[in-house]
Amino acid sequence: MRPAAASRTVNHMTLSAASVRIPCATIIVLLAAAAPAACGGRGPGPALHEGLHTRSAEITVAEAIVASGGYGAGAVTVLFSRTQLRILISDRRLAEADPASHAAAALQAVTTAQRALTTDPEFPSVEAISVAIVHPPSLGSGALASHTEEVFDFRRDTGGDFGAPRG
Repeated sequence: MRPAAASRTVNHMTLSAASVRIPCATIIVLLAAAAPAACGGRGPGPALHEGLHTRSAEITVAEAIVASGGYGAGAVTVLFSRTQLRILISDRRLAEADPASHAAAALQAVTTAQRALTTDPEFPSVEAISVAIVHPPSLGSGALASHTEEVFDFRRDTGGDFGAPRG
């Protein structure tokens, strides 16, 4: 004889993305509120502040370079770290220009970035600025690929300025 089969009830719970949705703003507020308690009441967490400061500096520099160079909106991307500032200029007119125009645009971008960040207390820690002239994607040739035309590296000199490109 066979023993009676034990019956088991299994309850499955299915969660959908809609049932777990939490607005991004709510998460940020909760994290900001929890940070003082987690850090002994010292205020907002430094990582949140540092990330917002970095993004603000990137936007400030990008907007200044767009205005000074006469580029279209979205043509300049800036990436800011503790020791390096990277500037990408994706402009068809500039990319198709001669190397002297590339060098002049790179120097103008560095000068503009340095001017835009003169009041930033974290800017003195930047030791290098690189400027890449990028040819934007094109459908005209049947390809969507973009490519880098030229990269210029600038290093801070003993006077604190970024002079002629090096490398």
